[in-house]
Amino acid sequence: MMRMLEEYVPSLLPGCVGSLMHGTIHLGWALDSGNRWMIIEGLAYMAFSYVSCHTEKTFPAIHDGPGAHNSVLDSLLGIADAWQTDGDALRGWLETTLADEKYSVSTGFHPELAVTGAQYNVAKVLAEGHPLIHATPVWINDQDMPTIWNQLYEAVTLLYMTKPGDFFILHLITSLHAMEQITNQLPIDQQKRAIKCYWTAMLGILFSLGEFPTRATLEALHSKYKDAIDDDGNLTEGQEWEQIVARALTEKEEHNPKLVYVERLLWERFGHRSIFRVAAGNFTTSPEVPRLGSGVVLSADIPC
Repeated sequence: MMRMLEEYVPSLLPGCVGSLMHGTIHLGWALDSGNRWMIIEGLAYMAFSYVSCHTEKTFPAIHDGPGAHNSVLDSLLGIADAWQTDGDALRGWLETTLADEKYSVSTGFHPELAVTGAQYNVAKVLAEGHPLIHATPVWINDQDMPTIWNQLYEAVTLLYMTKPGDFFILHLITSLHAMEQITNQLPIDQQKRAIKCYWTAMLGILFSLGEFPTRATLEALHSKYKDAIDDDGNLTEGQEWEQIVARALTEKEEHNPKLVYVERLLWERFGHRSIFRVAAGNFTTSPEVPRLGSGVVLSADIPC
């Protein structure tokens, strides 16, 4: 099994954004569970759903340029500043990209995605490329892997807390857990490359939505939770884990127990930080996603 992963995963990683990261999720969670057949299915899913992050467009960050940040949070804040300062230009860029004829079925651009709406938009955004998406942040090369995982999990959970219950951002949490399981199977020289693929995929998804949290929102949440630790006497926000888990097990939307599973692991791993428990209690609902050009709205447009 290890030999198969070493052979196929490196070539599949640049396509990790396919099916809104669900191929990545299936493989990573298969590795977490240790299920051999699910691992094989996950590899097949990644190959079948492959959508390139276009890592050939990436470039090293330069001083005072996109990606010149020493931490994951700083990178998010820098991107938030860009959206606040140049939001109209970025939304115009997105609108132009999504309407560009070169990204249409008639030109042969991902015809299999033409009816998927959100997934098609992500593919277009990444194919077009943008310096904010494809700049390789300084922290990817400079930080060690434990620090990167710590910062990424906090940052993605902060993003989720800016829009509690957001279906798309929730997938960034469950796919990050998956990517760590996959990365743990790779030689050290491939691990930073996996982080680069995840970061690019994450930004491709966020940019395709046409909005980004403000610096003020991110900083306020970070200030609120950065030193907040759970103990028996201070559970004044959200619920205790037993209650959260019990609620999750009765949920119709299966992404909620997945969220709780990951955030509980993070809570245990990173010193019982309150942000992970509070995020776990913010459940999502299945969105109604229109298929492009059909006028039909389906809540199951996104595979599980």
